Amino acid sequence: MSQKNEVRYYIKPVISTHNSELTNPDKNLIKTNDFYAIKSLLESYNINFDIKNDILSISYDPETVKYYTTRNAGRKPKRIMVNSTQNNPETNQNKRDFNVYKYSDIVYMAQSMNDKELFEYLSMPRPTFYRHKKKLLESSYFEQLDRTRFEDLDYLRSVPGDTYF
Repeated sequence: MSQKNEVRYYIKPVISTHNSELTNPDKNLIKTNDFYAIKSLLESYNINFDIKNDILSISYDPETVKYYTTRNAGRKPKRIMVNSTQNNPETNQNKRDFNVYKYSDIVYMAQSMNDKELFEYLSMPRPTFYRHKKKLLESSYFEQLDRTRFEDLDYLRSVPGDTYF
């Protein structure tokens, strides 16, 4: 999960401490019930805010906000498939098995191939490959890796965050 962003503002007191009708005609005051109603509504979108000592704190998860604002609109990413054909001696037929390359597979293959060989091997356009590689290098998965164990595929697959390339 991504890191939460937090914004803090100093504000003059705007919350009334009682729930009765406001006797002060100041339009900046908000009833306590209204504050908690707004707070509970925004919490369903993973946006939290609180007022303590005249400081308004707003915290939110950017991934959740992006999900609710974009609703996963747009074209879905194309996955690079591994096409491995295996012979089955009992039926004398070839079994086609399709898997998807993951970050661990790309990191492992990058130890023996340069970028040009890798995107040609994957049959991926060069700009797409570099865009995916940039995402891989900036991911939390890659930050967790032990740089001395890039040759160990079992280790690479065991690290959490190993997602599709």
